[in-house]
Amino acid sequence: MPGSRHVGGQGGKNEEGRDLLRNALAAARLTENVATDMDELLVLPPLIDALFSSDEIDEVEPLVESYREEAAAWSSRRKGLTFEELSSVLYSARLHEVLCICTPCWKCLHTALPCSFHRGQ
Repeated sequence: MPGSRHVGGQGGKNEEGRDLLRNALAAARLTENVATDMDELLVLPPLIDALFSSDEIDEVEPLVESYREEAAAWSSRRKGLTFEELSSVLYSARLHEVLCICTPCWKCLHTALPCSFHRGQ
């Protein structure tokens, strides 16, 4: 369950870690030297990973979009493709995989009709 603490005492530490990463992101976004600054690009990946691990997908989605935008801007400033931009594409694919979990409609295996998919809930 999103935001819930895990059994065994680690949940509190995990939640505290996510909160610290959120605070680091907020501080990184206050940086004034945008042309050479990578603070947000350094904070977003561990925060996104932590949120994926805790199934907080609603919070991950805008962060992945923000990471893609920042990484593309960083690549543009560096005048070439960067690791961060490639990494942002992987995060987008991971998010897409989570959001589009589909299960096949098994009825179609017994009929001549084309198979359809529905969103698994």
